[in-house]
Amino acid sequence: MVTALNNITRSTNNMKLRIFLILAIVTIISWNRSNAQNTFYYDIYKHWSPELETLAAEGNNAMAIVSLGSCYDRADGVAHDTSKAFILFKKAANLGDILALYNLGFYYYKGIATEIDYVEAEKNFLKAIEKQPDFMPAYQCLAHIYENGGYGININHSKAFQMYSKASDLGDPISTFNMGSYYKRGLVTGKPDFSKSLEYFFKVKEYWEANIKPAGLVAQQIANCYLNGDKIDLEKAISYSIEAIELGYFESYLNLATAYNLKGDFKKSYQALHSGYEKGIMSVCNNLGDAYYNGIGTSQSYEKAYDVFKKGAETSPICKFRQSEMLRKGEGVAKNYEMAYKLLEECAASGCGIAQYRLGCDLYDGTLVHHNYARAVELFKQALHGKDMINDEIRSDICRRLAICYRFGKGVEVNWEQANEYNHMSATFGESNAAKHDDNNQKNPYITHKHKKD
Repeated sequence: MVTALNNITRSTNNMKLRIFLILAIVTIISWNRSNAQNTFYYDIYKHWSPELETLAAEGNNAMAIVSLGSCYDRADGVAHDTSKAFILFKKAANLGDILALYNLGFYYYKGIATEIDYVEAEKNFLKAIEKQPDFMPAYQCLAHIYENGGYGININHSKAFQMYSKASDLGDPISTFNMGSYYKRGLVTGKPDFSKSLEYFFKVKEYWEANIKPAGLVAQQIANCYLNGDKIDLEKAISYSIEAIELGYFESYLNLATAYNLKGDFKKSYQALHSGYEKGIMSVCNNLGDAYYNGIGTSQSYEKAYDVFKKGAETSPICKFRQSEMLRKGEGVAKNYEMAYKLLEECAASGCGIAQYRLGCDLYDGTLVHHNYARAVELFKQALHGKDMINDEIRSDICRRLAICYRFGKGVEVNWEQANEYNHMSATFGESNAAKHDDNNQKNPYITHKHKKD
């Protein structure tokens, strides 16, 4: 049910409180992802009454019409009926009422009493802004529409950023946060700008210090910028990661572990990973499993590594791949080729590049399964061109195998030109890998962050 509030200022503040709760849940934060449905009505008509019905029925009192629509929307004095509310909002919007324009846009935006229609939502939100340029909720909705696209609207990060900027200028901390996220993801200038990102994240942090308390997610993002920016600052990354954890954002244990690892303090890195694991943070499983597997910052134990990878496999394709590899080799668990192959298939199907490569090699070499060059070629190409990162050594091997397939017609028609192209790519990746041979992260395609042994 849509909540009608007594005045615009108080309703905006209440939305910010709801938004804050959402911050801890989603990766890219936007209040528009909430299931809450918000609308406004005028103070002069606070509740349903027969007089309100009479005034609305006259047909020219926009305030009365939109207020009655809010009553139907909230089930205030009348039965809940969003279809009637939609009709009333539309009638008041045609009279130029700003709240009706927003509410009608919101109904189209959320698909309330009508199909979701971002084109109609955009049109009404823009009309509301034209009438009242400081109407923050309309900017917030428009930013979400442009960021996500669909329902007749193309994704337009430039317009989304512009809307976030407008809402931020009007005092919305969530839009300020999203501006920082846009700079961090490289959606503003085409490449990540961590310095600019930090500027906006610190603005948000100041807001919550003054109003609600700093959000752990913001501290986490600041730590992440200090870990990945042009000017890496491990001490600040550690400090803000700890702050995020103290605020209850336990996902920051991974950042903390990474910072300690880069400092060379592998015991503290392990301790951070272990603490995150005990808190149920599955994002640490790959790194923690790797710590046990290689004895990094803790005693080496295949058994513990397998248990951690198995747990992480519930949500992480790379952990499922590591579990498959240990079952294949019988490390920390009895060999089980059937289960290893099953997990590998699942992992490859999820788009995990290293799993696609491994399965392709099995099919190419006839390991565990019969030769199937055609599928191997398909998997090699998926791994080579997929979004999941694989290192240059693996890319070189993929290209070498594809060159052989095209040269000798294994799973594909003979194509010498294609074979030569893949041979050239293989050599290029091979040279690149040789130039980075001392980088541990390049040597080990399984780990998320670089580790060294004590």
